This record gives sequence, C-alpha cells and structure tokens, in this order.
Amino acid sequence: MVRRPEDFRWSSYRDYVRGRNDGLVDTDETLGLFSKGRRVAIRRYREFVNEGLGGRSPLKNAIGSLLGDEGFSERVVKYLRVVPDKTAIPELRKIGRKQGIDEIVRGVSRYYGLSEVDLLRRRRRTEGERKTAVYLSKILNGGKNAEIGGVFGITIQVVTNAVRSVEKRIEEDNKFGSEVMRLKGIAATVK
Repeated sequence: MVRRPEDFRWSSYRDYVRGRNDGLVDTDETLGLFSKGRRVAIRRYREFVNEGLGGRSPLKNAIGSLLGDEGFSERVVKYLRVVPDKTAIPELRKIGRKQGIDEIVRGVSRYYGLSEVDLLRRRRRTEGERKTAVYLSKILNGGKNAEIGGVFGITIQVVTNAVRSVEKRIEEDNKFGSEVMRLKGIAATVK
C-alpha cells in the first residue's frame, strides 16, 4: 500500500514514533512495553516495525483469528471440539471442518421424512423445516448468505430472516430448541 509505515494516512505509526499522546491514540502503554525511557522505547518500536517490513505476514497461516504454529493450532482445535455449545464461539466456523450444505440438507430432510427436493423447494407446508435447514446451514457451514441462498433459491435477506426467525423460535420454544440441537448433531454427522 505504501513504502514506509509513516506514509500510510490511517496508521497510528506516526503517533508512536513522534511520541505523541494527543488523545486519539494512547501510545504510553505500547511504548512502555519496549522500554521505560521514552526515547529508547520509540527507537525500539521503530526497529520492531522495520524488522517486519517485507517479511512474511504472521497472518498467512492464520485460521480465523487463531494465530500460532501448527502444534498450537492443533491443540486449540482439539480443545474447541469438546466445547458443549459450539455456537457460542463464532470463530469455530472458520477453524473447524465446515459441514457441507448438501450434507445438512440431507440430514434435515431425513429427520423430517422429506425428500431433499421437497426441502429445497418453496412450499408453505415445509416452510418451518426449510427455515430450520437454512439456519443449520448458516450455523454448521458458516458460509455466506449468498451461497446458502443459492442452494435454497432465496435471496440474502431471506436467509437472514430465516436465521432470525429460527433463533427467535428457539428462545421462545424449549421443545423446538431441543429439536434443533438434535438436528445439529444429526446434520453434523451426515456424509
């Protein structure tokens, strides 16, 4: 984007190397990590940034927001697999194996005793089951609304509305919430 960090208009780099603390960027804490003396801290900060220029991005091998070497990543993923409510950690969608939308549709259609075609087709009699399948596709696959909508033949906004509708119903109806939890387990294991 720019050759030198101080040339990037939206960077706070200039505040750090000038040692300013004008209220917008609090440089004290960060510079304090480099040294107790302000001049030394600024010099070390500048050196730190310059060492990283042209180097390999630490984000290159990142999975979602998970940063670390391969061993660390494997340990975190292994730990997260046993978390009881995976929906509480949105980053799991990026870290874990994504369930294919076709597999989710297959699992939901089997659960409700419908054909996959009937679940994918817009019909009033299968509207609830279809919304549930859309919701599970969003939760278990983590794909973009456009991708999910493409499978179900609906718009991005209709995907959003379906997800909200199912979330609201889960909050209001414990029996339905339990059903969706069972469906999550079923849909997540379908191959």
